This record gives sequence, C-alpha cells and structure tokens, in this order.
Amino acid sequence: MRSRLEAGSNPQVEGKLDSMKELGTHRSLVDAIVATDEGWLSAGRDGTIRRWPDGQVIHRCIEGDFVTSFAGRFAGTLHSQVLHRGNEGFSPVFEAMEEGIGDLASAPDGGVFVCGDDNRVEHRRADGSIVWVAETYKFPYALDVDDDTLFIATWDAYLYPVDLAVPPKGTANEPTELPYPEHPPAPMPLYDVVSLGNGRVAVASHGERGETTLHGWSVGETKPLWEASLDPIYALDFHSGRDLIAAGGDAGVVHFRSADGSAHGSETLPEVRGEVSDAWFPAVAEFDELGTANAVTAVAFDAKGESVLVGTSSGVLIRVPVPD
Repeated sequence: MRSRLEAGSNPQVEGKLDSMKELGTHRSLVDAIVATDEGWLSAGRDGTIRRWPDGQVIHRCIEGDFVTSFAGRFAGTLHSQVLHRGNEGFSPVFEAMEEGIGDLASAPDGGVFVCGDDNRVEHRRADGSIVWVAETYKFPYALDVDDDTLFIATWDAYLYPVDLAVPPKGTANEPTELPYPEHPPAPMPLYDVVSLGNGRVAVASHGERGETTLHGWSVGETKPLWEASLDPIYALDFHSGRDLIAAGGDAGVVHFRSADGSAHGSETLPEVRGEVSDAWFPAVAEFDELGTANAVTAVAFDAKGESVLVGTSSGVLIRVPVPD
C-alpha cells in the first residue's frame, strides 16, 4: 500500500511542532534507519533507500523486495539479498537465508553477521564468502555486537552470546550448534526489537497498551534492571555516547529513557494522513496491521547523538531533538 505523501515538504506536518522537523517521506512505511557520518539512510516499503537530510534515492530494490535491516555499509532484504554500499550506492553481493534476512550486525573484520528464519547465523566477509555458520534452537531475528561479543536474540526469548575471540567453526554444510543459553529465573519477554550499548540491553515487546512493553537489562545479568508500561514498542536505538534509549511505537510517541529506566522526556509526533502498510516484525516473521499513520516503525540517533530520525508507518521521516 502506498501513501499519497511524496518526498519533500509536507504541509500537513510542517509547523505543527517547532521542536521537530519533517525531512520528507518514502511512499510507504519505513522499515529501517541507520546513522551515517553525513546524516542517515532510511529504507521504505516502497523498495527504496533514501539518504537524509536531502531525501535522495540512492537505491531501488527489485520489484516486491525491500530492506529489512541495516548494519554499517550493509543492508539486508526480505528476499534474502545482502547489499553493500560503495561509492556508487548499494549493490547486491550475495544471498543468505532462504526465508529472508531478519537482521544484520557489522563484524570487526569488515564483514557482516547475518540471521534469518533458517535457525542459523552466518559470519560473511564483505565479498560474501563464509567465515562460519552457527545454528540456534529457535529462529534468530535480531543481532548486535557489544565489545567482543555477538548477541543473538531468538524466538524462544533468550539472548545467545557468542565470544568473537573464540568463534564457532561451522561450515555451510555442517553448522556449529550453539549451546542453549543459561536460563535466568524467568525468561526475557518475547521481544520485537533488541538494542545494545554500553553494556546494557533494551528489550521491547509489542503487547497491548498499558502492559509492560519496555525492559532494561545489564549484559550478563539474569534479572531485568527495570521495566516500563508504555504503548506497544516497534523501534529502539541506543545513544552511542550516553546511557540513553529512544523507543517508539503504536501511539506515535518517541520515549527517551536513561539506562537506569528513568524517564527522560518524550515527543508526540504530529498526526498525518496517509495509507498505512502492514509492519514487518522479524520476531514473529510476519506482517501485522498498524492502526495509525504516525506509528513509529524505526528510530536512529545521528552520529553526534544530537537528534533522532524517526520513521513512521505512513513513510514520513521526522527529525526529533535529543533532550538535554
């Protein structure tokens, strides 16, 4: 489904809130955003990758495909392609995961970690050649690297840690089976998105409004540090230099939380009109209908940590300042 909004000025949003700035729009829902030295890249359900703040289209996926995740100079798509960004834009370099790519994470050697609904995680070099392959018990859908550890979030609601100093030795034909992680007293919730930073883990679930939907953990601990009952949360990002989390979801609100769980302000996005695409939730490997055009579907702090780019279910991109 496509929104009637086009890239550029949007009179329905402009001037609503002085603290925000609408930068433009995809023609439909925003699935992923990543910070660059110059600004951000965003991926829309229209199959395009756009560069911000100017909104230029720098890549178009093949018809019917779209980017589900970014990691550094890599992007992964629903149709299992891994794209690499060079001087001339993005180009496909290899295919991974028969069931589609759930998430990517940058590898220290310049390559990329890839996971998807194949119950496996792959470490690939930039040219696509395999370094190692590992299997998990349940569908791994989210990856992040913190120091020398790769964390793998899986559908059974646990984080598998992989020590990158002693990586698995599996091959494409004989993957290493990762040991089932030690269970905390109670499992982490079945989460939609996971973000790591500064030894902290933020976990967001997509429950009903008023339920506990945002959880803060410390890496290696077995109990949550804090929990918060917010609207269903679809997007998370950690500030690179501060213990600060940005989270947004169904209500069209961007929440800022400190790593200790304390509230650090919030911003409500202006209402917009437009057709709404179903959201892609890797945690359950399915599409789900969103009710409002300004639901937050992607967030990313900029490289300096001064603002957050927010992507919405109608495709609108809004820059929100980070609170002091």
